[in-house]
Amino acid sequence: MDMINRTEAPQAFPLNTVQLLKAKPVTLANGLLVYTVDGADEEVIRLEIVFTSGMRAEHKKLVATATNYLLNAGTANMTSAEIMEKLDFYGAFYQHDNQLDRCSVSLYTLKKYFEETLTIFAEFIQKPTFPEEELETYIKNSIQRFEINNAKNDFRARREFHKTLFGEHPYGRKVEVDDFDELTREDIVAYHKEHYALHNAKFILSGNFNSYELNALQKAFYTFSSQEKSNIQYPKVNPVNPVIFFEERAEALQSAIRIGKQFVLKTHPDYIQLSILTTVLGGYFGSRLMTNIREDKGYTYGIGAGIYPLLDTSFFYIATEVGVDVTQKALDEIYSEIHRLTKEYIPDEELQLVKNYLKGAYIGSIENIFSHADKFKSIDLYDLDYGYYERYFKIIDETTSERLLQLAKEYFQRNTLTEVVIGKK
Repeated sequence: MDMINRTEAPQAFPLNTVQLLKAKPVTLANGLLVYTVDGADEEVIRLEIVFTSGMRAEHKKLVATATNYLLNAGTANMTSAEIMEKLDFYGAFYQHDNQLDRCSVSLYTLKKYFEETLTIFAEFIQKPTFPEEELETYIKNSIQRFEINNAKNDFRARREFHKTLFGEHPYGRKVEVDDFDELTREDIVAYHKEHYALHNAKFILSGNFNSYELNALQKAFYTFSSQEKSNIQYPKVNPVNPVIFFEERAEALQSAIRIGKQFVLKTHPDYIQLSILTTVLGGYFGSRLMTNIREDKGYTYGIGAGIYPLLDTSFFYIATEVGVDVTQKALDEIYSEIHRLTKEYIPDEELQLVKNYLKGAYIGSIENIFSHADKFKSIDLYDLDYGYYERYFKIIDETTSERLLQLAKEYFQRNTLTEVVIGKK
């Protein structure tokens, strides 16, 4: 029997891209287009419906989130309790998600109960009644959560940060507690009618399915609204001047810090290399910000930097909370690390570490059949194709310190950055 020599490290291999299971479009007899990711070895199925709307499409604050949350609050045939009890009986569960650019609903179910659970799911997606009593409970609970969160500096900093970056655009709308009382059932019904319709939906079916499940899907959504796509005019994102915003809170023990700016679209040719640069700065545990401000100085438990992509723009951000007595010192160190990126080449060893980290993180994110479907979703929203992932590895491998220095000089000048601090200086 061969014994493993644990005194020797295992042989290292270069990280190469994973071959994704690509989503295949299937058009059902009733014209419904479904993107399928076949995982024949699984005994579960996920049906996710993604609606391109979200908070960007709101005609009134909070309507998108409330609509998404209350979809399963009841139909003409079932109460919210009955819906959840029936799904639970079959071992299925439902998830919902509302973001700035999209909202989604997902059904996870065993293959043998797909038709039964799909019937329930399809009913409350297509024909929710949004009962007044459920809306009242939702508003009451939401106000309580908001008041609790609004006492936290990091929550307030995030709200103010978005406001300073995007102004009156839906991306930057600042919700206040009184806005919850302005929500009406009529607002929610109107939003659902306009945005939860076939013209605005992307069906993604993944797992162990065949023609039986596709026929069940066609049957369940046979009468799904198929009106022509409405001519929705989304507001444009306007450029803004950088802002320095400070809110003092006398009782604060920590200061919440947000620094950032509007950034390039995910489709921009610099996006992937800027992601590398941002990772060097603050995108992993060994990043420069973590090493300096957490490990060396002990100013914080955690600090991070990243790029958040959106349909109409994206934004670069740095986020942390530090003790109030070191607020200014932490800010100075953050700007020092940003400045260093614009003046010095990143050492080859550090750059290679970050490249390996990014490729490893990508490979590690492919856990199951649903991960493959998620990879499709994350490119399809931005009208990208699977070539994006091939370019991702190629660009990472080819990126040099010289190129990253050029990008840092172009994108990370201090006078272009917005700064928000909630706490004490």
